[in-house]
Formats: sequence, structure tokens, C-alpha cells
Amino acid sequence: MLRFATIADAIRCTQAIVDEFLAAEYKPGMTSAALYDRYTSFGAGPYFKADEGMRRVPFIVWDYAKQRCTEMSNGGSI
Repeated sequence: MLRFATIADAIRCTQAIVDEFLAAEYKPGMTSAALYDRYTSFGAGPYFKADEGMRRVPFIVWDYAKQRCTEMSNGGSI
């Protein structure tokens, strides 16, 4: 288990795990749906849990992955 000083650090680490997988799986011309299917089938599902008493964070890894898939398939880059 990794520990982070801030929630922002935990989010950045989670995003990096998703981004790394998507960059390795993306092929030119791939649709966002195809890339997202690869991620949901084979990618890690990282998550983080805040210590008790900390505020809830509205970060959902699947939503982030879907957003990144859309960005990448429309010419975006990681």
C-alpha cells in the first residue's frame, strides 16, 4: 500500500497508472470505445482511500479513463 501526503498526490498517481496503460495500448486510428474496452478488460483499477476524518473526493477512475480515451482518440496526447 502506498501512502500519500495529499489527496492531490494520490489522484496524480492514480491518473499516471491509467495514462501509462492507455499510452501502451493505443494504436493510431483506434476509437475511444475500443481503447476504453481494452482498459476496462485488461487495465488496472487503481483506487485510493482517505484516512478517517478526511473529506470525500469525487474521483472515479473509470470516468478519468473514459475522458482520456476520448482525448487520445481525438488527437490528444498523454
